[in-house]
Amino acid sequence: MQERHLEHFLATVDAGSISSAAVHLGVTQPGLSQSISALERDLGVELFRRSARHTALTPAGREFLNTARQVVHQLTQSRSMLLRVNRNEAGSLRVACPSTLAVDPLTYLFGAFRQRHPQIRLEMRSVSAGIDSADLIRDGSADLALDLGSPSAQGMSVTPLGDRRLLAVLPDTDGTDDVGMISVQGLLERGLVTSLRGGSIRQTLETIAGADTVARSIAVETEHEESVLPLVLGGAGAAVLPDRQALLARDTLGLRVVRLDPPVTQPLVLLRPPDTEWVSVRAFTEIARDAMAERVATRLGHG
Repeated sequence: MQERHLEHFLATVDAGSISSAAVHLGVTQPGLSQSISALERDLGVELFRRSARHTALTPAGREFLNTARQVVHQLTQSRSMLLRVNRNEAGSLRVACPSTLAVDPLTYLFGAFRQRHPQIRLEMRSVSAGIDSADLIRDGSADLALDLGSPSAQGMSVTPLGDRRLLAVLPDTDGTDDVGMISVQGLLERGLVTSLRGGSIRQTLETIAGADTVARSIAVETEHEESVLPLVLGGAGAAVLPDRQALLARDTLGLRVVRLDPPVTQPLVLLRPPDTEWVSVRAFTEIARDAMAERVATRLGHG
């Protein structure tokens, strides 16, 4: 059943005859008759009783009339909505990431995107431990994925977003002299508050100092990442956090934040389906790249 046939049916009903409808539509009368006949064949019923001067609906035609109007209206509305989505004027975008990237930097990237496209609804999807973020794109659960860059991203378009800097966060009860920098070893000696093994920040520390050394330094191990800052605030130990999150903790909670020496960073990438034509996906990729570049420039400008 073609939309054109439905429109021809409705035009004939409104005009009262095939000849009048043909004039209104700017088509030939035989062509319009053939279109309506094709619709009747599709439905398996007669829609009109035809005469030389008038065309009247059959009982089946009267029953079908409201349905035809609704279908044509819904198709028109859908076409309009799809056009708006294609213009980035409506729709939704689903971005997946592991929990360690949800607060920083995905919230920052969501804010940057919403400033440019407030009409697009954003959805943040969680990537469970042991699951590749690219798999959520492959199975249709997400449109994009923010990750730390893994070899499991085969078949994906990968956009590097630069590095995320990590900072040390110390409780204000730390009895040592004020320092501007601290080594990873010096941080571990204070007792580490960290997530369970497998978290990205813990993996980074294990790469630098060794898994056994990190394990021996743990003061508190928590499976609730949101509890890390309260634990540091309570004096349970020291932690390593992304720079924006660490600086926010300093400004709002009064925790001590110092740079790691040598600096410790994590590379960020944005994954998307290859050769995607989705306007919102391309827009988010471009905005994320620009926002992270601006963030790095601002960070460098402040030392």
